[in-house]
Amino acid sequence: MLSNFNRYNGSDESYFLSLFSGTPFKYTRKSNNEYIFLSQPYCSIIGSTQPGMLSALFGGKRSLNGFSSRFLKVYPHISTMPSWNETSMPGEVLEEWEHIIRKVDGIKPPTAQEGKINSIELSFSLSAKHRLISWKNEVNSRIYSDSENETEKALCGKLETYIIRFCLVIQVMRGICGEAEIKEIDEESAMRAIMLIEYFRAMESRITPEIEVGVLDLRHTELLVLLPQSFTTSEAVATGRKIGLSESTVKRFLREGARDFIRKEAHGHYSKF
Repeated sequence: MLSNFNRYNGSDESYFLSLFSGTPFKYTRKSNNEYIFLSQPYCSIIGSTQPGMLSALFGGKRSLNGFSSRFLKVYPHISTMPSWNETSMPGEVLEEWEHIIRKVDGIKPPTAQEGKINSIELSFSLSAKHRLISWKNEVNSRIYSDSENETEKALCGKLETYIIRFCLVIQVMRGICGEAEIKEIDEESAMRAIMLIEYFRAMESRITPEIEVGVLDLRHTELLVLLPQSFTTSEAVATGRKIGLSESTVKRFLREGARDFIRKEAHGHYSKF
């Protein structure tokens, strides 16, 4: 699906960028006077792909305009092919999961006199609010400030949206399972949401080098041009400083982002293709 974006309609990608925030959508087809208006649109997408396709699907402009960071990615460590066996998911687990989902689906929001559906709103407990503020100020904002990678900065912004959604989902699921009441989002749900957010951040850090393969930003391109055909790590760091790149940024580039452009000849020694 993603590879066909904008092929027939140049606004596909921009629409999905807006859809993440639930921006109202209207569509008019003049040929048959068709008019569609969605006041609260949403779309859940799940899929899989090969590592070699990540750069084409999420690299380039999509890694900078927030499109890539709208997708939560899972990239587990798999060193060997899984073996075949007769193990399957226990039937009682599947039944319990179906029971939970049906109960969630059965939650009906109140309806106003004119038939309009009113949302069920859950506020945060004071302790949950403090927990989230602490995560925001001490973890997410720090990572944003320390990072020189625009993709990582974009992810920080989207994670702040996702963590609120996770809090709501976790609180409702805990309420369905009898672990809590569905009256407010408590500190336990906030803590679990933070753990989930940091898991996806770790997954993104693993997948970013795959996305950035073959894609260089202007600063890295400039660094590559200035470097001689053969160079050492210290020479690359010194050259990077001249154009405003920190030592950690240059070393990360040599380690992760330049695999299509340089070859590691020995420890601390490189040559350009």
